[in-house]
Amino acid sequence: MFKRVNENDTPPGGWRYKVNETGREFSGVNYSKVGMVNMVSDYLRANGLQVPVNLPDLIEDYTCRAIAGDGCEDVDGKDTLISRLQVTWQALKAGTETIGSWFLAGLPKVTQELADSRSEVCTSCVYNVDTSGCKPCQSDALHKLVGKLIGSSRSSKHETLRACDRCGCSLAVKVWVPMEHISRVEPINPLPDWCWINKEKNDGK
Repeated sequence: MFKRVNENDTPPGGWRYKVNETGREFSGVNYSKVGMVNMVSDYLRANGLQVPVNLPDLIEDYTCRAIAGDGCEDVDGKDTLISRLQVTWQALKAGTETIGSWFLAGLPKVTQELADSRSEVCTSCVYNVDTSGCKPCQSDALHKLVGKLIGSSRSSKHETLRACDRCGCSLAVKVWVPMEHISRVEPINPLPDWCWINKEKNDGK
């Protein structure tokens, strides 16, 4: 089992946990570890599920695996595999190109303010992940693809935006895409509750 080396430090992107019985995932940079334990405990009770006595340890272990062990240690010395979410380069390219309707419509972009707000959510999200494979081989191709679609536009967190594990898109591009075009493409995986796409759909933007 993995634990944080310094339990008082907030992990990159915040504490995370997934309830396997329902598939519900929790994450948030604004929650302390105690806050996350309380939130997950309340959810489990509300859904008639038992709260594990070692829930704090399970949350630590899940978080460490989600962030590929950054700032964590294997406390029992038995676990050597840390799972890392990644998007393949092929999936990233295909996912980004699915917003072709936006390109064909003349590349209208959302406002700088909205792009910045979206990027703030993505940069701390557990699903903002690297692409697998040869990074030097991909960087030039990705740079050209991003440049083709957004030109010189840059959100406030542009340098920290990578690939979305949920939809397979380049987040540096997607934060600039109008909602009407995003809504036309179903994500390959369910979006987390905190995703700005869900919020904007609910707000009718």
